[in-house]
Amino acid sequence: MSLETLAFKFFCWKGDRKRDKSLVPPENVEAAINIPYFGSDKYHLTDIYYPAGTDKKLPTIISVHGGGYVYGTKEVYWPYCMYLASLGFTVVNFNYPLAPKHKFPQQLNDVNRLMWMVNDNADHYFIDKENIFIVGDSAGAQLASQYITAYTNPEYAKTCNLITPSELKIRACALNCGLYTMDFGDKSKTAIDISALKEAYLGKKISPQVEKQLDVVTNITKDFPPSFIMTSEYDFLQGHAKPMYEFLTSLGIPCRFKKYGSPEQKYMGHVFHLNMNLEEAKICNNEEIEFFKEYIS
Repeated sequence: MSLETLAFKFFCWKGDRKRDKSLVPPENVEAAINIPYFGSDKYHLTDIYYPAGTDKKLPTIISVHGGGYVYGTKEVYWPYCMYLASLGFTVVNFNYPLAPKHKFPQQLNDVNRLMWMVNDNADHYFIDKENIFIVGDSAGAQLASQYITAYTNPEYAKTCNLITPSELKIRACALNCGLYTMDFGDKSKTAIDISALKEAYLGKKISPQVEKQLDVVTNITKDFPPSFIMTSEYDFLQGHAKPMYEFLTSLGIPCRFKKYGSPEQKYMGHVFHLNMNLEEAKICNNEEIEFFKEYIS
């Protein structure tokens, strides 16, 4: 692992630990913890949250965590995912193998394995297969958009060697502070150079087949679901958000674009919506939930 990648992981870990140290699980949310979705190692476990007292299937959110492909676990994402569950949804919060030990396309394959587990176990965990919503942030937004593209474009799914569970109906998604190509943005806006993350994820040499699999945007069709595209004032990937919104809109896909924060709010940075200490995070997440509710069948 490169020094740049180690520095990125430490920077993320330190920030997340400080952000979440005072948070406790809400009493109005119940959880099923450490459910295996492929094998039994720590990278293939999921937690599922739902409002306390739930006795029926609920519209369900699948959260694809970020972390530059080298960092992030469901244990970091519980405050955010439990908050979403408190708003009336079942929420699936899962781990996937991290780079550089595990390289693409394993992460994409494991998103698909998770979706099959959701499909096959819906009756056990209050999951409404007719109303599936996907959220992803940062690198997780890239993974989420890539998976949704495969889910809605059979030819691209073949390129990615994926057979997706057709019984799940993806109604809408929220792509938060994301990137949608392998351009990691303006490194001058970050504390460290994160260009090493691309090599950690993809390796030094990219095969022609992987090149085709990474060509996500040109494989998006009009069947891509309604999308909430979010960024923030100090999001170093801000430059990816508006072009993605405009591209999806050009295909006739219902979209909403929102940039949160103002120049004086230095704390409104990358993936601010995960910080459940911030009122602005709750506002953002509430607005995304209201967007989802417009598409519940």
